[in-house]
Amino acid sequence: KLTHAYQLSTGDFVRASACAVVDTADAAFTGCTVRTDAATRCTVLDFAGAGTPAVYHDWTGDTLTLTFLSAAYSGSTPAADGSFLTGADVENGDGSFTLTLRFSAAEPLYGWTVRYDAAANTTSLWLKRAPHLSGDAAAPLAGVTVLLDAGHGGDADGAVGAAGGSAPVEKELNLAAAYAAKYRLEQLGAAVLMTRTDDTNPTLGDRVTAMNTQCPDFFIAIHHNSIELTSDVNLSAGTEAYWFYSAGEPLADNLIAQVCAATGRADRASYYGYYYVTRSNICPAVLLELGFVTNPAEYEACADTQTIWAEGGAIAQAVYDTVAGTDAAAGTQGTGAADSAAAGS
Repeated sequence: KLTHAYQLSTGDFVRASACAVVDTADAAFTGCTVRTDAATRCTVLDFAGAGTPAVYHDWTGDTLTLTFLSAAYSGSTPAADGSFLTGADVENGDGSFTLTLRFSAAEPLYGWTVRYDAAANTTSLWLKRAPHLSGDAAAPLAGVTVLLDAGHGGDADGAVGAAGGSAPVEKELNLAAAYAAKYRLEQLGAAVLMTRTDDTNPTLGDRVTAMNTQCPDFFIAIHHNSIELTSDVNLSAGTEAYWFYSAGEPLADNLIAQVCAATGRADRASYYGYYYVTRSNICPAVLLELGFVTNPAEYEACADTQTIWAEGGAIAQAVYDTVAGTDAAAGTQGTGAADSAAAGS
């Protein structure tokens, strides 16, 4: 039946173009095993049983409540480890089941995601611990993983700058800034992943899948801004950032503060934004707009090699500041590294 959207039993709507109508039984979860993935600092709950149910969530304080739609659970309650995952409850409802997980205040939940494996007939819940500064002053970000997403690429040029299409366009500036950030982050000990390393254009889905499968500690989508050419382009300048879940707001604020300090650009603040690449709970995810390429003066700076290196250092400093802030909030002792992690070559 042709329609624009389907209504779920919850009352919400989903676009018909994103759905396939199938005639299958509800998911039947028959058990759960708990394991640890040391590389990502995740506790993983593997649920046996058929189906790929949609999940609603409520994450409040030290409690994460997940509701699996069109699913039922008949296995034993997932086992807690007492230090990170301190308790779990399962409650079957009318056409769904609710999983409530409780976490230690000393080792709080940092992020989560659900993965489906149709071949193995399993659904996995990944629960991530927070990153911390290392005890090595020369590599304070050792053990921290950052996924950098250089926006656009391939046949998607992004915004064309004030110098025209024959000069570097947004996709090229995004990738240059991402490489500069990668270099400085690795100097500080971080492991850096990238959604693209050349002139290709992963889909938005590919970029989010990379985040949810690689489980980084931070995701930063790097972009440059633009304004309609029918307006006075000289009046639009500065750096801004967007987050969807509130966990990304501290990173967004730190990115703006450091980029503006390094480049002298105006602080346009951070905002809640419904961007595809920021809508993941596995880690703080931010879309960063470094500057306006339609502003002639700002474009010149955005395309300047020395300024690009400064932007890279600023991004690294923002990551450092965000981890340090998490440590301070948790009462964790830091590394004793220099106050300015982005200083140096």
